[in-house]
Order: sequence, then C-alpha cells, then structure tokens
Amino acid sequence: MEVVSANRPNLKPGSLKSYNSAFNKALKTGVDILEPEKMIDGLQDIPLTTRRNVLNVLSLYTEKSHPVLSTLYATERDKLNLEYVKENEKGIISDKQATNFITYQELESFVNNVKMDIDNDRQTHMVFAILNFLIYRPLRNDLAGVRLMTPTMFKNLKEEEKTECYIISQGTKLTFYCNQFSTTKTRPQEILEVQGRPRIELQRYMKKYDIRSGDIIFDMSKNAMTQLLIRTSQKYIQKNISTTMIRKIVSSHKFLESKEEQEAHSLSIGHSVAVDNLIYVKKKQ
Repeated sequence: MEVVSANRPNLKPGSLKSYNSAFNKALKTGVDILEPEKMIDGLQDIPLTTRRNVLNVLSLYTEKSHPVLSTLYATERDKLNLEYVKENEKGIISDKQATNFITYQELESFVNNVKMDIDNDRQTHMVFAILNFLIYRPLRNDLAGVRLMTPTMFKNLKEEEKTECYIISQGTKLTFYCNQFSTTKTRPQEILEVQGRPRIELQRYMKKYDIRSGDIIFDMSKNAMTQLLIRTSQKYIQKNISTTMIRKIVSSHKFLESKEEQEAHSLSIGHSVAVDNLIYVKKKQ
C-alpha cells in the first residue's frame, strides 16, 4: 500500500483498500510477481473483473521499479477490459452468472420467504432488512458497517471522517449518505431519503434491537455481507444472490424492455443508441 500510495498519492482510502485486496489475491497464487506469464496463468480461475483488478494493481505496483513489467501487466489488463466490454455489449447474462440470475418477481418472493422467519433470530431479521433496502436501492456492499447518526452528529463530523457510510435519522425520516468512492469518483455522495417499505423495515429492525445514534446498524465487513447474502439465498432458493446480482436483476426489470425498444428504434432510423441519447433524446427546459 505504501508503494501504491507513492505512485498514486491522491487515491482515496477505500480505493487503497480495494487495491490491497487485489494485491493479496496475486500473492495467494504463490507465483512471483516478476514472472508475469506464470502470474497470468495463475489468475485464470478467478472471475474476469477480479483478474482485471489484480493486473491493474500489479501494473501500478511495478510502475516505477519495473516499468517494462508494469506495461506488460497493463496490456493484459486492457485486453480484459475489452473482453468485458464486448461481453456486456451482447446484453445477455454470462454463462457463469446465468444459473443464479432470477426474475424480479422471484427476488421479491425470496425476500418474502425470509420475512416469514425474522422472528427466529437477529441475523435473519438483519438479512431481511438489507434485502428490502437493496430491492429499493440496489447498492454495492455499502450497507456493511453503516452507522446510525442524528443530523447534528453528522454535521459535527470532520471531512476526513466522512469516508464511511451513514444512515441519518430525523424523526421518521431516514437519509443514506456515502462518500467512499470505492470504484469511481462519479458515485453520488448522498443517496436521498429512504422511503416506503425499506424505511419501515429498517426502523423496525433498529427499534427491536435497540440500535441508537452512533451505533453501527449492520456490524460486518463487505465480504461478510456478501457471504451472508449468498448463504441466505442458498438456504431459501439454492442460488447465489449477491449485491451484484441484485443490481442486475433490478436494473433488468426496470430498463430491459425500454432498452430493447430504443435499440430497435435507433436501428430503424440508422444510428446507434449512443447517438440517439446524445443528439436526439432531449427534455424541455
């Protein structure tokens, strides 16, 4: 992390943490970083996006000490980026993810089944509250470690303390705030008011387990949250449903039909969807 920080001094703490995790995956292969061909072979069994992240941090790590090696890793990373783009351009779920891809209605049914067991133990109730939130706002793993705060407590935080995620409670109003930028600087700093059923279930969970201002609502790491969601979905529907899969399910449910209609429309008038959105799709002033 010291080397990466020196090479990229403006990196956010969340990004450094992600780089460190990717670097550890490289170490787990047992291959010397200075042997790129063996390293690339050793990474073949992990998902494409993870492989890309590992190659990216290896390129960054060797940037000044071994510039030729850094360029090699960057070239392999760029190949995976291109492969990733081409796969997603097809608009079809990958073979690897297809077995776990369910409809939005099946996702709702799964969540309702979990609800029936929330009185049995706290962990089940916690998963239900998380799933309810994710259907409404399909975040990444940002709910892991989220802390409950009053508006005054949040206002008194120093800027350097606002690197985590918070639920700000004011009466019956809940607002979700996150400023981690763990993957891109374009992520919103604030996600507006949590409304409807997600708010009700979240407040019910916090009341039942006496979670007060300053407390962590879901006390777990991001990886632990992923594992918990997967264990729960395996138990109820024999699928591996993570936050990533929920994002795909919700977005497909909301936009697939309109996306296909726009693709057909753009083709019929002789330009791409990108041109359609850039040049022709406008709103009134």
